[in-house]
Amino acid sequence: MMLRSKPLAFPSTPLQGRPSAESSTTGGVTSAPPVSQLHVAGLQWAIDQSPRMLSQRRAIQAAFGVVQARGAGGVKIGFQFETGDDELFEEGKALILKCWAAARNDRHTRKTDWLSKNMTSLSGMDSQKVPDYAEHLEQMEEEAELFEKNLQAPLIYDKDSKKISYKREPPEEPLWIATLLVGAEAFSKVDEADQADAVEDKESEAESKVEDEAEADAEPPVRKPLREIHKKVGREDQRSENEAKEYIKDQLGAYTRRYAYVEKNFFQMMDFFKTELMTGRFQQALAAGGGKPEASTRSPKADKILPKVKPATLSRYQIAVAHQYMGSSSEQRGVSLTSTAKPGATVGNEGKNFREGDGFRLKVDLALVPPEILLINHYSNEGMLGVNLDAVGIDRRKIKNTTTRRAGTSNSTGAKAKNRAYPYGASVTKNRELFLERLRPEWVVAIEHHPGGGYGSAVVAPQPIQSLKDFQDLGATYSKYWAAFDAELKHDPVEDDPVAKKGQSSAKIMMEGYEAGEVALGTDPPLTALEAHGRLKAHDTDAKKAQHLNTSDGAVRRQRGYSQWQVGYVRALCGLAKFSSSAEYAEAMAKAYNETT
Repeated sequence: MMLRSKPLAFPSTPLQGRPSAESSTTGGVTSAPPVSQLHVAGLQWAIDQSPRMLSQRRAIQAAFGVVQARGAGGVKIGFQFETGDDELFEEGKALILKCWAAARNDRHTRKTDWLSKNMTSLSGMDSQKVPDYAEHLEQMEEEAELFEKNLQAPLIYDKDSKKISYKREPPEEPLWIATLLVGAEAFSKVDEADQADAVEDKESEAESKVEDEAEADAEPPVRKPLREIHKKVGREDQRSENEAKEYIKDQLGAYTRRYAYVEKNFFQMMDFFKTELMTGRFQQALAAGGGKPEASTRSPKADKILPKVKPATLSRYQIAVAHQYMGSSSEQRGVSLTSTAKPGATVGNEGKNFREGDGFRLKVDLALVPPEILLINHYSNEGMLGVNLDAVGIDRRKIKNTTTRRAGTSNSTGAKAKNRAYPYGASVTKNRELFLERLRPEWVVAIEHHPGGGYGSAVVAPQPIQSLKDFQDLGATYSKYWAAFDAELKHDPVEDDPVAKKGQSSAKIMMEGYEAGEVALGTDPPLTALEAHGRLKAHDTDAKKAQHLNTSDGAVRRQRGYSQWQVGYVRALCGLAKFSSSAEYAEAMAKAYNETT
């Protein structure tokens, strides 16, 4: 089922701009005298016009509690190599790359060693350890610092000029090998001709695998990148997960790894196969109620992060933060992705591992995501961690985009904890988190269905997805799920099969939600989709309270937090008929999104 993509519309405000590029200067945050809110607005505007005004930007950050992101989201480096062909030059160049490899290995070892010591195989990590991990990442040195630390003689580095030279015996001068590039200057755009050649190579490879000429003609062409692709200067041959290490830019201009990953449970994946759209539970609820499923729509719960003067609709910054802050509830406004390629290395704020048994891990090529689709890098210094929250309309009394507990985040419980700001920075740093407004099959390049879950669980060879047809063919292998779903809606018998039983369970939960909605509405007039969504807050809270209740009552209460139950509940509150089939359900979702375009 094809759904049209629609760009989000954002209100025009003077404080939503961001620097188009980061300065190459490294170092910590400088101290600053008190700065008024009016002064902040003026400086923020000036910075947007002149990205080189780094000192003013840091003055704003220091005055208002924003710190430079380090560790996972810190400033990146590259190397501008000089021209040389003699043996000494080549030796120096090789030694620079060797030193950088040692620095990268140092970073990688620190991360994996910490996870190995603190991450249990199945459940994740103790909730008390979650902020420790974020702080551990934040305290790691910047890439430039790590490189300098691992620099080996006879190489010498001049911090002022950033020149890396090979020291020779006097009276000969040191041989200039390269210049260290820091920040935005460390990246270069991949030539469009090179991109076209890469696409052509893939097309030829795909065609060679197809024996039937007619079938080859019917195959769609290899998907072409829709966003500019970048590589680090001087490290163009660098690879990760057996692929060239490439970057794209998010909507804030943050350089972000081209490939991202997301874990989904069995039910969520079946829904994706059927509707060919994955988005937030907020939009899903609005669509179920016949409303417009727009992520920018305000709600009473989302208003909690906004200042006293509320905008008509949420900005891109507010959408991203609201989604991350309340993403496990019906306020989820998109899809949370991670830049980390390590399976089982992502956990929730309470320590639960996102890699569930009998779940799916999707690999997403962000270069295929249309530029108008909202993509936000949460964890990068160039992304949301570098944003002055006050200037973009987010109440910093509620949200902290600093990463350490010293900045006001806490694991405390009880009355005192309610007055503490949500540790947004720590939450996004630990998972290298990204926000994507919606996910379409055309942007997925591989799917792994893994029987086990947790950190260190077995990785199953993923199924390559080269076209929408590949995605649909893979979905068809789980047809028993939707056959059982339809049978349950008609009260027909269901096949005794594990996949079928899950489809049956999904239909039951949706019908129970609908029946609860009918009771809640009673004889009152139908609600709007947004009004009906507002009624889900109490059920979200109740489901969370029952999370650890190992009783039948606990199970019933927990299912009120499931998206299937909430879809049925909202539909009844809006006075709409219950879904009679899975096809009708998929069509209703598609219709809501297509009418929003």
